[in-house]
Amino acid sequence: MARIKAVKVQACATRAEFEEAVDAAAKCSVQREKLVAALKARHQAIDDKYGAEIKALNADIKAAHERAAPYFEAHAGELCAPGRRSGSTKLANFGVRLGLPTVTKAGRFKKVAWKALGIIFDGIDKLKQFVRNQPEVDKEAILTVFRDLKSEDPEVVAKAQAKKAVLDEYEISMEQTDEFWIEPIADEQVK
Repeated sequence: MARIKAVKVQACATRAEFEEAVDAAAKCSVQREKLVAALKARHQAIDDKYGAEIKALNADIKAAHERAAPYFEAHAGELCAPGRRSGSTKLANFGVRLGLPTVTKAGRFKKVAWKALGIIFDGIDKLKQFVRNQPEVDKEAILTVFRDLKSEDPEVVAKAQAKKAVLDEYEISMEQTDEFWIEPIADEQVK
């Protein structure tokens, strides 16, 4: 396998080189945006050309499937070879596949969202063994502590300092670094 040599980037040495690099990045950004817009326009044109036809064909497939499925269920023994769950016509193969297993809950509510079912299970001692609890760090709460330290309200600062002491004890801190960015001013100005 061929080795790829990493290109070493030379940092700008003068202000003129810096401005040239920034302007080059801006020009490339504008060019990229034009190409992305052209690509999106082409995708939209293709979608407009074929989208309606694809939707109509999907509806036809669904209708034919809905018409054929009840007949297959009633006459599967005649349509499939002995011991098989599939058959064929001149243009297609057909049959049934084993679906994915699903957990259901009988009762007044036939369909219950998984989160709601988890809450129900968690409230019943014998069903708690079937509940998965995954701890998740509340990053926003940690960031709030650091924000509250800069507050004008002394009570908010006092509460934040108490929470910060706990974070300090476990060497948890917040880091925020500056990132250099370049953005074109306007299409007309970058030429």
